[in-house]
Amino acid sequence: MRFSLTLQLKENTFPLEYRSLILSYIKNAISKCNDGKYYDRFFKDTTQKDYCFSVVLPKSKFDKNKIELQDNEIKILFSTDDSQKTGLILFNAFISQKNKAYPLSNNSMT
Repeated sequence: MRFSLTLQLKENTFPLEYRSLILSYIKNAISKCNDGKYYDRFFKDTTQKDYCFSVVLPKSKFDKNKIELQDNEIKILFSTDDSQKTGLILFNAFISQKNKAYPLSNNSMT
């Protein structure tokens, strides 16, 4: 299963250490979906996860302290083999976060 998220940023800047920020967003979405029922399945231990993601930063300019984007938008692409319904759980978690702002330092994404 593959799907993508398109997130709108309040400002057109993004932190250089965006990978941990995206992981934090995923953890937040999973913890709020179905009262956190699947959180332990995804984040309890250090076993290899059955999904992967990549972040698309279109027309970006990397500075020393931040990434400047041409537009206030990023995309996150998810892929999973869906052998354990992982894709559906993630998809439902992200749908529950639709139109909700997620705070970043000096910014937010929706």
